[in-house]
Amino acid sequence: MSLRSAGIALLALLLALLPPCEADAHGSLISSEPADGLLLDAAPDAIVLTFDEATELTALRLTAPDGSYKDAGPEPDRLVSHRLALPRSTLQGTHVLSWRAVSEDGHPIGGAVVFSVGHVSAEPGMEAETWRPVAWALWLARLAVAAGTAFGIGSVAFVLLLAAGRWPGRLRVIVTGFLVAGVLGAFASIGLQGLDLIGAGLVRLGDPALWWAGLSRTPQGTSGVVVALAFVAAGFGVRNRSRASALAALSLSGVAFAASGHAALASPRWLMQPAVFLHATAMTLWLGALLPLAALARRGQDALDIPLRRFSELIPYGLVILFGSGLALALVQLGSVPALWQNTYGQVFLVKLGLLAAVLAFAFFNRRLTPPALAGDPGARRRLATSAAAETLLSFSVLGAVGLWRFTVPPRSLPTPVPDATLSLAEGEFSARLRVRPPRAGKVRVLIEEIRNGPGRIDPKELVVTVEKPSFALGPFRKIVARNGSGEFAPIDLFLPMDGIWVVRLDVLLDDYRQVSLRDILTLDAA
Repeated sequence: MSLRSAGIALLALLLALLPPCEADAHGSLISSEPADGLLLDAAPDAIVLTFDEATELTALRLTAPDGSYKDAGPEPDRLVSHRLALPRSTLQGTHVLSWRAVSEDGHPIGGAVVFSVGHVSAEPGMEAETWRPVAWALWLARLAVAAGTAFGIGSVAFVLLLAAGRWPGRLRVIVTGFLVAGVLGAFASIGLQGLDLIGAGLVRLGDPALWWAGLSRTPQGTSGVVVALAFVAAGFGVRNRSRASALAALSLSGVAFAASGHAALASPRWLMQPAVFLHATAMTLWLGALLPLAALARRGQDALDIPLRRFSELIPYGLVILFGSGLALALVQLGSVPALWQNTYGQVFLVKLGLLAAVLAFAFFNRRLTPPALAGDPGARRRLATSAAAETLLSFSVLGAVGLWRFTVPPRSLPTPVPDATLSLAEGEFSARLRVRPPRAGKVRVLIEEIRNGPGRIDPKELVVTVEKPSFALGPFRKIVARNGSGEFAPIDLFLPMDGIWVVRLDVLLDDYRQVSLRDILTLDAA
């Protein structure tokens, strides 16, 4: 079997072994029983958490009004709705159930449900957040993996496939350093993923159970192992000048990126996973050429001639694959042009695009230097070496920006925006305009836009919003509207557990002796 056939067979086998995931989004909590913010007469025996997709609960903590807490173990079942028994409590006041879960794309999510028993008290003190140090460590680990892939595996592929296995100067040592950094980053990411699953701090990184959780309970664990094997294969190629090892490392690294992450696990999977594989592989081959070209350009005409000619002939095809696959991924992930600036994921995409444009500018400059460098111009070779080195440094910032996507939600995963419902309440000469956001069952925000007496706006002494659904004996849910720092009426948050028709009443206290009640009907869509 030829080397080309062996590489194709290996790639086909690895793609076939990809886990059969069909995830579309980060999961999110859509309802709870008791509802968030509810005041109860007695402590509940259980709480029900309902998500918009099947999730696995990884950590639970119930914090009592006095600040004491009890932890519950993980719920290994992947369910849409989780019913959780709560420890019996006789304490009156506000309780907080904080939870941590992993959605089907392997990314941890978290939140809290607040409920009060008997009376509302100050929310109990919570432990300091631990996710920021873990997030930075995860980002650094991902950067090490990405840099090890691009400048380690990519450089090995260039030297062994295009430069006849010749390692100029200290390039072999530098590339080996990138491969080692990649292996360390791959294994560190497994443990850090375990910490992120339960929201633990870095002090627990030595816990073997968390490493096992990071390895076995998320696609990122599998990716970490596969990319570590890719680095090992590349190291074997460095030592033995094995072109088959270089091809295996390229294939394994592409499969690792295609086995997890936002884009790889999005639908349609038949498009997204091959697109991620092609995008990652093309980027690896492009960036992996930079260090060897810079080193060869300093060695002289004979060392540079053949590798530079081969690279110049092949790179246009690589860029077509890179940008074609990138366009497909962007169309699915972003969904619309406004998402580029309305969402954190889109903003990171714009940053990456700007940095990539700068890298491309260096690439086109290098392209112009290629003919005189091949013709033997020493000045052109020196400028080519300097430009390739600068392009390498700038590429680090591109890889760093890509790592930030781990902490964002792609626009395709966000709920479809729903226009606010506008209510016009009236009684005699008095009227009011309210907006409800979003107009569907679950958590809603009520905004008081204006209160009028005839044609003129008025500033009442007090406002009380009451919402009820008499046909199902739900409510009345009553809230006094507070004022913000500028003296205007602040929005209020309510939990309306059912769709359909609700009666909204606004009690307007004009002064100490006069009050008027305004009513309208609110129709909520299903959650």
